[in-house]
Amino acid sequence: MRFTYLNLVLIVGVIGGCQAGNQSSSAERSGQNPAEEGAETAEESGSKLTDPDCSDPDLSKVVSGVEFMLCDGSIGEGTFSLADLSNLAAANIKSGIEIAGVKGTHTGDSFGNCVSGGEQGCITAGNFKAADTTSLGAKVVSGQTVAGVAGSYSPDFPDANNVRASDTVNNVSGTLADCAAGGTTGCVTVTAYKSVTISGLAANIKNSVVVAGETGTYPSAGNLLTGAGGTPDLSDNAGARDAQLKSATSFEWFLPNGTRATGSGDADIATASNIITGVNIFGTDGSAAGGTGDSFGNCVSGGEQGCITSGNFKAADITSLAAKVVSGQTVAGVAGSHSPDFPDASNVRASDTVNNASGTLADCAAGGATGCVTVTAYKSVTISGLAAKIKNSVVVAGETGTYPSAGNLLAGADGTSDFSDNAGTRDAQLKSATAFEWFLPNGTRATGAGDADIATASNIITGVNIFGTAGSAAGGASPDEWDVRYGVTVGATTGKLKMNCRNMGGAYDKTDGLAGAGLDVYDTVDDYNNGAAAFGSFNTPPFPNNNPWGSDEYFCGFNDPTDASWERVTTSPVTAGANSVYKDKLSGMNWSRGTSIAEKDWDEVAGGASNGALEYCADLDLENASAGYGGITGWRLPTQKELQTAYAHGIHDLDDGHTATNHLGDLDQKFWSSSTRSDLPSYAWYVNLNLGYTSQQFKTLGLRVLCVAP
Repeated sequence: MRFTYLNLVLIVGVIGGCQAGNQSSSAERSGQNPAEEGAETAEESGSKLTDPDCSDPDLSKVVSGVEFMLCDGSIGEGTFSLADLSNLAAANIKSGIEIAGVKGTHTGDSFGNCVSGGEQGCITAGNFKAADTTSLGAKVVSGQTVAGVAGSYSPDFPDANNVRASDTVNNVSGTLADCAAGGTTGCVTVTAYKSVTISGLAANIKNSVVVAGETGTYPSAGNLLTGAGGTPDLSDNAGARDAQLKSATSFEWFLPNGTRATGSGDADIATASNIITGVNIFGTDGSAAGGTGDSFGNCVSGGEQGCITSGNFKAADITSLAAKVVSGQTVAGVAGSHSPDFPDASNVRASDTVNNASGTLADCAAGGATGCVTVTAYKSVTISGLAAKIKNSVVVAGETGTYPSAGNLLAGADGTSDFSDNAGTRDAQLKSATAFEWFLPNGTRATGAGDADIATASNIITGVNIFGTAGSAAGGASPDEWDVRYGVTVGATTGKLKMNCRNMGGAYDKTDGLAGAGLDVYDTVDDYNNGAAAFGSFNTPPFPNNNPWGSDEYFCGFNDPTDASWERVTTSPVTAGANSVYKDKLSGMNWSRGTSIAEKDWDEVAGGASNGALEYCADLDLENASAGYGGITGWRLPTQKELQTAYAHGIHDLDDGHTATNHLGDLDQKFWSSSTRSDLPSYAWYVNLNLGYTSQQFKTLGLRVLCVAP
């Protein structure tokens, strides 16, 4: 068998396998048998090869027994033994070629298109491009796989607890909520719920009201109303208040709007004699009357197509790849579009980070701030209505307090009229029974009322002014002159009540020692005046009426030439034995006419006789059809001191023995008293009304009797 050189070369080439680079012959590309193509070539060129580029083959590579024409036209024979074709196998022979009876099955290094991510030995095309897997994991989001490489990129997400609820973290909503109530921490302050400084807050909040979890103490005993000073409070105790209103000392109180007021009482109220009898003002009782086919190289860059994936370059499915790759990175020629769902740094607490940057949402550090996170010292506070709970003029969470004020009254204030801080209005309130209210510095509400009696001028004596009411009580409404001390003038009344009755002088004149000639204080005598009946008639001596004291204040008796201290109660004149009653205007006691004889022992029991002195006086109530002696009841035997007082007041002036008019009988006698001698109960005390001495007597003996009644 003879072949041309070209035929042989091709045969040896087939047997030897594919040429480097996996390049196909022209016969392969046309589908023609290489031997046939060689024969044609030889025939076309003649029997002698004249190709200047012809070169003889290595005969050691030509099958033994095969002859061929050499370039010089001679015949050459191969020396290659078929026994050396150990590699002659179908898998090593191209499909469609038969060599030495062996039909080839090798289709060549043919590669299919890549169809899955991470595949190697395939041709990149379409959606499958070469992906450089060097450091690919750090470019792919954790949980995603590209070119068979699992992503390891983890976004630097903050804790959802530190992200405001209005933002998201990796498609998850933040949980840091806005403040929605007062007194909370760990929330973001907003316009309606600002941060508030807790320190000192309670003292600026309305008492018992809770703001930001703090209970207010304003006002209270330890947190007084603004303005409270050392001035005493207008008491909420009725008795203490009455005392204040009866004193000129200043006191303070507070109106419901928190205004401090001061005032004082009127000391005139404390004086009973400034108020008419029967009227009580503030506790004072008045006493004033009134991806095939072609040849492909290996992939060497990301995003390359028409190359064979191998090594670090694997097929990457670019379907939706951009969403898997971080924005700013490129994988398989696809620019990443994944943007981590980072919240805005301003919505992340400063204690957390956002994409490796610190959050800027700061904790609240001052009251009244918004857009900060509340903490223990600065909690959220409900702004709505806050001002009304804060001490007036104090700023809390940016809100200026209005408590108390005209529109935000102190707790407890109602429709009751305020105790006015205007003097004129206040005087009018104190002169009315209408209730009014005021507040103590600790916020306690007090109520009280004035006294309408103050508004009536006739309830107050002339010359006295109480809360603007000038007294007009005078004339008949004035006190009795005998109820006013001698020499004292009340309104239009000058008193005649003598408090110090002294002995007067008679005919006796001491001229030696301290005394001098003529009437002086050393010349006083007893009312008996030595029994000098002959000295004159009624209203003249023998009654001692010479006054050495220089004032009628000390002259007491019926015969006082200026102001007699005794007056007749029964009709004048009286006849002997008839009812005769005189009133001692100094003591206010009534005295009966005395018995004419010493017929009365002290009492019936002690003396055994009927109608003793005690009984005698008691029976005077039965006279005049029980209208009583002289029309007066309540008769009794006077005490020792009552008799002594009567003597001091000049009862002896009413002795019948000195006048032609029947008065109280013969008073130059000893008269029983109702007082028993304590160490000798069988004795009772008597008083001698002419000499003024007192002694005791057996109760069974008879003495004169005078009776006394109120």
